[in-house]
Amino acid sequence: MTELADLLDMRGVRVRRVVAGNGYFAYGLRHALKLDVFGAREGVFLEAEFPEAFVRVSLKPTLGWLVDVHTPRWGGWGRVELAWCLRHTSSPTPGVPCADVSVEELADLLGKGPEAWDTEPPWAPPEPAAPTSPKPGSAMQDSLFADLPVQNDVPEWMEEFSDLLDGLEGSTPERRPGPLTPREIREAVLHQLTTLGFSDLVEGEADIPIESEVFHIEWRSTGKDLSAPEIQRLNGMAAAAGEELPKRLILITGGGLTRPAAEFADKAKAYAFHLDRTTGRLTVLNSRAREASLPTDTPGTRELEPW
Repeated sequence: MTELADLLDMRGVRVRRVVAGNGYFAYGLRHALKLDVFGAREGVFLEAEFPEAFVRVSLKPTLGWLVDVHTPRWGGWGRVELAWCLRHTSSPTPGVPCADVSVEELADLLGKGPEAWDTEPPWAPPEPAAPTSPKPGSAMQDSLFADLPVQNDVPEWMEEFSDLLDGLEGSTPERRPGPLTPREIREAVLHQLTTLGFSDLVEGEADIPIESEVFHIEWRSTGKDLSAPEIQRLNGMAAAAGEELPKRLILITGGGLTRPAAEFADKAKAYAFHLDRTTGRLTVLNSRAREASLPTDTPGTRELEPW
């Protein structure tokens, strides 16, 4: 990582900070420097500043190199499709293994600037809208909202808000709050996973909302934490779903994982995410998913004064 920082500096890229080894970094004014430390979960990374973007380059233990970009236009973090930029090939998983790319190649690519990179923009939560009545027997409805009761094709949440809405003059269905529709959830999950670098995911049909040649996506609407035996069973189902090679598991659940379950998911090279069905947002549940996640902090905090 420090070698990459030196190579970028030689190419005129302004490196803002490098976090490696013990995780310490300096920030603040030159005459009054302060010291901070990143936790082990942040891993090893450097941050560089371009005129039109802020970049974080990470080296993850199981995923390899990741390059994330933050621009004022987006107001969030996106991810560079590193395998495509370097080899014109797509990788079904996030990251590029360290052995597959030299530090010089990576420095050359980054030195060209954001205009030379293929980048997936960040996901933005959908605006609240009126829910559509699910079709009777809809397989996608069953798979995404298995535990949401529906009576007479009217979602339960609508009954809770009906008295309030009836008293609002000029209220329109587009302004009614409520849970996301199955299609909105599918699009939100697909967009977020694609942004992370799961490049072979596509929209599915019927009872398989998202399909993949490499991964088997399991949806669980329960709010309870899944146990290790349950994850083992789901991982076995994922392996059996492959035609020639076993598939790996991506779990989307409304609850969480027990510690043994998360540890087994890591050993199985699975990715587990919690789904907030009111916003469509995914949060990580195991270490491998955490490695694949985007940065959460906003660039520009705790900066080091230019030398």
